[in-house]
Amino acid sequence: MKSSTWLCPVALLALAACPGPDQGLPVAPPPPPPEAPSIVLNTSAVTFEQTVGGAEPVPVDVGVSQSGTGSLGTLGVTVAYATSADWLSATMSAPTAPGVLTLRITPNPGIGTYTATVTVSSSNGAVEARSITVTLVVRQVAAPEAPVDLRATATSPTKVLLTWSNQSSNVTRFEVQRCTGAGCTSFGASPWPVWDPNASSYLDAVALQSTSFTYRVRAVNAGGYSPWSNLAFVTTPIAPPQAPLSLTATAVSSGRIDLSWTVPSGNNETGYIIERCIGSGCTSFADHDRTGAGVPGYQDVGLDIGTTYTYRVRAENSAGFSGYSAVKSAKTFAAREPSDLRVTGRTANLIELTWTDNSSNESVFHVEVCSGTPEVCSIRVAGSTATFIVTGLNPSTQYQFQVKAIAVTGGGSGWSNRIAGITLDVPPTAPSNLTAAAVSPGKINLSWKDNSSNEGRFYIESCVAVIVTGLPACNNGWQQLGQTDANVTTHAATGLAAGTTYLFRVRAWNSAGYSSYSNTFSARTLSIIPGS
Repeated sequence: MKSSTWLCPVALLALAACPGPDQGLPVAPPPPPPEAPSIVLNTSAVTFEQTVGGAEPVPVDVGVSQSGTGSLGTLGVTVAYATSADWLSATMSAPTAPGVLTLRITPNPGIGTYTATVTVSSSNGAVEARSITVTLVVRQVAAPEAPVDLRATATSPTKVLLTWSNQSSNVTRFEVQRCTGAGCTSFGASPWPVWDPNASSYLDAVALQSTSFTYRVRAVNAGGYSPWSNLAFVTTPIAPPQAPLSLTATAVSSGRIDLSWTVPSGNNETGYIIERCIGSGCTSFADHDRTGAGVPGYQDVGLDIGTTYTYRVRAENSAGFSGYSAVKSAKTFAAREPSDLRVTGRTANLIELTWTDNSSNESVFHVEVCSGTPEVCSIRVAGSTATFIVTGLNPSTQYQFQVKAIAVTGGGSGWSNRIAGITLDVPPTAPSNLTAAAVSPGKINLSWKDNSSNEGRFYIESCVAVIVTGLPACNNGWQQLGQTDANVTTHAATGLAAGTTYLFRVRAWNSAGYSSYSNTFSARTLSIIPGS
């Protein structure tokens, strides 16, 4: 038996349709229909720019070609003007494709912006026409080119220097814009004009310290504005602080001087440095201490007695130091201040004071005595011992006291602690003009004159009377009958026996004790009438 081998054609293998040796060959699919011919233009818009009196713009060639198969027929060009007319020439290099459509500006119609539509069409009605929009911009002069290489450099905390490269020779001015923030894009403010047409720099002198800014610049002439330059970014440094104002130095004791100053509005200090020198007329200052930001004063303590200290203050922050404040001096007091002032005794008209003497060079002490509202003060000289009796005071009155030492060489210490002391009250003055009148068998009304301004109350006493040598006398001892409040000068004695003679007396009382008794007055209650 004879064998044979079937070899599949390569073309059929590519179609994955190889038949067996006893099968017929496959039928190929029909070819696609040919693509219809169409006009192809290599651009859809052209813009010309020209200045009055300037050279005509360079003509623009637009490539015209064909896509698809078949004939485009004869090509033609038409121009339709939207504004003005006869300022554009459109010619074909040949009436067939491929070819070149040349656009050329004929004498321009004057300053303004003009548009026209150029259409390339075919004599073959089945081929769709293609159009180009042509724009002509005629200016008095050409707008300038955009400045390039804009740079921003902070020259101080509040100034930024801008530099750029000018690309045009027909600039009349430049305009600068700024926005706040690194990478900001909201340039809302009106541009700042730079009137020098040859300028290549601008100083922004109204920047803010420690702030990021973004800048741009453009050129301007009668033809319009250039595009904006590149953006330039900068962050200004922080400014040194302002010097403190109105420094004062005040000695408040033999070992302390208080400093105060005014912090300038909006200051950016991180603290203040206090410099000091010692001795009258000294000039060799040295750092003495520091305070925090916003602190308007300092207490210098532990100082020598009777010594002059001179001060100056300046502010600091990360950028450096402010200038110095004014220079001020103060001299500590010549003696040490007394301490522990206290009241050790009192009466209605005097108060005894005692204190601790901390000085060894005093000649006398001065005691300040104050009272009243508004307060009225006087000075009493107290000798050199640490005790003093203040006399001539009013009863039941509060006084304020403080004491200071006066040095032998002159000058005094600061004041001691301030204390209050109240004089004792005096007993009230006795009432007078006591009278009594019976109004019923069991009641007698009393009245008297109040001779005191400081009584707390009145006490009324009574006694059953007997007649001795024609006069009533107390028979069984005086008894308290009742009491009234201060300034009340009447009392009704009730619960008395009918037809009985009574003796009465009154005295005033306050915290200091009793007054003397008033005069004694007698009265007899009414008798009861039988059958009434």
